[in-house]
Amino acid sequence: KAEDAVLVLGAERTRALVLAVPVFTRFEAGLCPGISTEEVWQHSVEVATFARDISIQAGAPEVADAAFTAGLLHDVGKLLLAANLPAEYAVVRRHCEERCTAESEFEWERLGTSHAEAAACLFGMWGLPLPVLEAIAHHHRPDLGDQTTFTPLTAVHVANAFYYEPRQPERSQLDLNYLNRLGLADMCNEWRLACGLPPLL
Repeated sequence: KAEDAVLVLGAERTRALVLAVPVFTRFEAGLCPGISTEEVWQHSVEVATFARDISIQAGAPEVADAAFTAGLLHDVGKLLLAANLPAEYAVVRRHCEERCTAESEFEWERLGTSHAEAAACLFGMWGLPLPVLEAIAHHHRPDLGDQTTFTPLTAVHVANAFYYEPRQPERSQLDLNYLNRLGLADMCNEWRLACGLPPLL
């Protein structure tokens, strides 16, 4: 029941799920050739959970709900691009898989935008709060933001990087220059532990 979900998850996380689930459902039934909606959803749930845990561990519980929402929605742009530009996006994915490079870099070169910006544009039209939009838009390039403190962007960027650490150990996605600018680079192992991940030596 809805009441049970609110009790277990809390009102804000329940609201985030109510927003996100129909979005992902819309892209089912083969609308996104070459990309698994289920895999994007599972990744997004894990990143959202990490982002919330990182926010709390960082002493910023006030941004935890926004970080969770942004984590759930941060990769919806991949589904948008795959559904609306299937041939072009297939080239992007193939290129990045062959060269083990981040999709966002080649998306700009090939498509003139990225999945992060596409999702932020969509959710901006839906009226989502600016901190959530910034976290979605810049989760691969947090240096493009002008924040000087921990924000949902920090949480989602780090959470997304943590997700890929065991899957792509040869290439870290953490922007250490950005974290150093915020004075937070030394917190990464504490955040890993908060997410149930082993610390890096």
